[in-house]
Amino acid sequence: MYHLLKNYFITGSSFLKSFLLLNLVVVGIAIAGCHKNKPDNPPDTPAAIDSLVPGNGTTSPYIKATFVDFWHKESWDVLQWSAHMQEMKEIGIKTLIIQFTAYNKTIWCSSPNDYSENIYKNALDNLFRAAEMNEMGVYVGLYFDEEFWSTTNDATTLKKHAKRCNNLADDIWKQFKSNRAFTGWYIPHEAAPYYYNTDEKFGIIKNNLINTVSNHCKSLGDKPVAISAFFNHNLSGTSVFKHFMKNMGKCNLDLILLQDGIGVGHCDLNDMEDYFEAANNGLYADAGYQGAFWADIEVFTTQDKPEDIDVVIQKLNIAKDYVSRIAIFQYYAYMCPTGTNGASAAKLRNDYLDYLP
Repeated sequence: MYHLLKNYFITGSSFLKSFLLLNLVVVGIAIAGCHKNKPDNPPDTPAAIDSLVPGNGTTSPYIKATFVDFWHKESWDVLQWSAHMQEMKEIGIKTLIIQFTAYNKTIWCSSPNDYSENIYKNALDNLFRAAEMNEMGVYVGLYFDEEFWSTTNDATTLKKHAKRCNNLADDIWKQFKSNRAFTGWYIPHEAAPYYYNTDEKFGIIKNNLINTVSNHCKSLGDKPVAISAFFNHNLSGTSVFKHFMKNMGKCNLDLILLQDGIGVGHCDLNDMEDYFEAANNGLYADAGYQGAFWADIEVFTTQDKPEDIDVVIQKLNIAKDYVSRIAIFQYYAYMCPTGTNGASAAKLRNDYLDYLP
């Protein structure tokens, strides 16, 4: 088309030149108007396009996402993050879930508040810039404080945490809404059935934290909101867990991840499938949930060491029949050769590479 227009402008009549020029100006104005009227959300990254389909066994037994944090990486620059992401991409990881951007009194972005003492203003910015360069999707974790574990049913504490999450989301949105890697939000507060084993108890976290944060994040722009759930097979049976997941499915959420619990000693391989099946049924059959359901596979042992590849493969094959994507906790600590477990992490990574088709 460009060559045709070029020839017309060189050889055509003055009338034809004027006509074509006028039409090009009109088309240009229309295109500019379309861009001006678009919402300020950037196009989906390649990582985000196929990620939020419902569960029910719509994935393969391979790792596609990982949790990340800023521990030991507070001062990483863009090139260091980029090299780390390229390493993750080599094993098929497309999506990063930041566990939290503010933790207790530490914060890894620029955000004015009255609770942070340890501030790393450039950490999130460097991660986002590297993720955009590498076409990775990023779910941004918000605020978390360890007091949550002793106040899980305290509405006042949950409201405080929700407010801090929402204020942080405002600041992050202003800074990064145009970054193409920005895929969604992550609420760092993990829910379990033994904290919320009745509808009334579940309503406390749903109304004072989950939906409060999710509604606010969605008011900023059209980004999905995610959260993780977990269980302990010694404390909650599958029927109780199924009802709990039904309640999770009725929250204003787009993505729910389920931890397998084996790495922290909350489950074993013999029971894992029963709980993932119960979760899938509770979400889709009972709650009519329309969002995505991912596995969060723990690639570590109860001794906090990288798991054996045979166990990881068994977990992947169990989870694949119930979820739409598999994430791990987490690549840096348990699969990265230069991470906290060094040679043993490198071994798991190499063993996984051998497992890939």
